[in-house]
Amino acid sequence: MKTEDTTELPIYLALNMSKVLNNKESFDLMHKVGPRVCITTAAHPGFVGFMANIQTGILPLAGRYGGGSIHMEDELNPVRNYQYTMWKRWQDHDEFHE
Repeated sequence: MKTEDTTELPIYLALNMSKVLNNKESFDLMHKVGPRVCITTAAHPGFVGFMANIQTGILPLAGRYGGGSIHMEDELNPVRNYQYTMWKRWQDHDEFHE
């Protein structure tokens, strides 16, 4: 039996990284910019999908809440977030940022 070739066009990945610090400015910026960027990204015709909030570090969030240090009463470790966005063409990602 001959199988049909179902190869599709490639999907291009873009890796975005953010560092969430334990301060009011970082928290406010995350809540102000985050939703706007998500809506704008999803509205672009070349946008295919995303995988959000892949966290790295010491036990990802456990490190933020004291898993990486003996005393963390006054401050938390920063969290670094990675987000992969997928695009029909690499140019679509560039156009999105214009």
